[in-house]
Amino acid sequence: MKARIVPATLAHAEAIAANAREADRAELWAASRSEPLGAMVRGLDSTPESWTAIYEGEPACMFGAWPFSALGGIAAAWMIGSRVLDRHGAQRDLLRLSRPVVEYMGDQYPALLYNFVDERNTSAIRWLRWLGFEFAEAIPYGVDGLPFLPFYMKKVA
Repeated sequence: MKARIVPATLAHAEAIAANAREADRAELWAASRSEPLGAMVRGLDSTPESWTAIYEGEPACMFGAWPFSALGGIAAAWMIGSRVLDRHGAQRDLLRLSRPVVEYMGDQYPALLYNFVDERNTSAIRWLRWLGFEFAEAIPYGVDGLPFLPFYMKKVA
């Protein structure tokens, strides 16, 4: 397998930001007028554990879960990807590796993992569905009020 998951670093964030997927750029901009590097730096600063998926030696995506400490057991799952994900075989290898990490995140935040995904970001929606997230109906969200799909995962006790 040409892929691995490692603890995320600022250098990974810089590499991913320089090569970010257009769908991820558009989603961040529509939601909060954020750029990929700023969003990943906030994620690194606010997430106890975040990871980078490496494919053929290059950072492909960074992800983690942003906790809501006041509520306990609840976190916002996030991911920003680069064009490395578009390479033949990258998505298949990274999908296999990401499922155990998302299960681990679910163990850390058993009440609820959730966030919102831009309805136009079809590759992210497919990945989230494959990982076991469920979706609610699209709602206007973010600065532009575009349709975003709330997604969530709850652990069954």
